[in-house]
Amino acid sequence: MSTDLPAGTSGAFQEPPRPPGPFLPPPAAPVQSRRATGRVSRTGGYVLALAVHLLAPAFLLTGVYLVTRLTIGGILFGLVALDLAWLLRPRPAPFPAFAVPLAREDAPHLYALVDRIGEELGAPRTDLVAVSGAVNASFRTYGWRRSRLVEIGYPLWLILTPQERVALLAHEMAHSRNGDARHGLVVGSALHSLHELRIVTGFEWHPGDGLSALVTQCLLAILGVPSAA
Repeated sequence: MSTDLPAGTSGAFQEPPRPPGPFLPPPAAPVQSRRATGRVSRTGGYVLALAVHLLAPAFLLTGVYLVTRLTIGGILFGLVALDLAWLLRPRPAPFPAFAVPLAREDAPHLYALVDRIGEELGAPRTDLVAVSGAVNASFRTYGWRRSRLVEIGYPLWLILTPQERVALLAHEMAHSRNGDARHGLVVGSALHSLHELRIVTGFEWHPGDGLSALVTQCLLAILGVPSAA
């Protein structure tokens, strides 16, 4: 069998031509640009979180002032302001209500896997693993000590392969390694306060519902605060 190559070709392997532009992946942003964007996002998050924390003393002072006016309208709106101050008070996120904590002695192999993944990622040690009925998994911190928690949804865990379970844990623990500001005391407590406020007031507006629906939901939320709180 002849091994001669056609005229004009060499014996070295030639890479086939790349597809046209639409099929090429977009070029990655420079590392310095990504870091600068991350710093801006982190700073913006802290500024917004501090603004949320300032709402509680603002509502408190406003409520005290209105109540001391001793008028019907002042007392009613003062009570609303005081309720808002109570709902928006800075506090850490609690342990998830529908999760069951697993002690290290109850699940030694799972904790060994979590610790090993954390060491490989360079993430801080996970303090607690919990199981819930959600078809999901998450990483969060809770309490004033900001204890690190990995919550595993048992229905999701059952359908995953061993490799997929490792990937799931690594994905959640990467949030701890990256220093996600949402799990810090300042931003995390602000998000928790807003979450509690949304639950209590029953605020159900979503982007695209329109301005009139937004105004209506805001009024209903404000009127519902005294009875809900």
